[in-house]
This record gives sequence, C-alpha cells and structure tokens, in this order.
Amino acid sequence: VRFYEGVAPQEEVFPYATYQYVRAIPFNDLAGFAGETVTIQVDVWGREDSRTLAKKMRVALNNHGYVTFWDSSREDGLSRTTFQFQVIQNG
Repeated sequence: VRFYEGVAPQEEVFPYATYQYVRAIPFNDLAGFAGETVTIQVDVWGREDSRTLAKKMRVALNNHGYVTFWDSSREDGLSRTTFQFQVIQNG
C-alpha cells in the first residue's frame, strides 16, 4: 500500500492511504512529563471497497495502539474509509 503523509500526489493510482496527526495529549506522573497520547487519522482511498484494505491496516496496527473512530463513505465512484488510531509515546 502506498502511504502518504497529508495529501497523496495528484493523479495517484488507487488504492492508497494518507495519514495526518490529529493531536497529542501530554500526561504527567510525579516525576513530571511521562509521555503523550498521540492520535493519527488514516484515510484509505479506493475505486472499489476501501474497507477491506483499511481492515488489514487496522490489524497490522493493533499491536501498537487502538482504533477510536471508524467510518466509511462512497461518493462519485470513490470509496473512503477513515479511522483514528491512538498510541502512547513514553517521554
């Protein structure tokens, strides 16, 4: 799968995926900064059903964090599946 940060190149061949950082929420312990919870949004694009590829990507990421949002849509012959993924990064 071709995976791009932000926006894919114009005229890119389907399927492909893009990602963007949504937010990072820091957390502290008694010693100070301990890490942050980072949310990443992944958009999978395809002419056919993008859900199948998105499910495979989700399975591959499951050992590193967890999915907090999932949605699919289809418009004008283009399929898009969006999911948000959270991971904890230690400080």
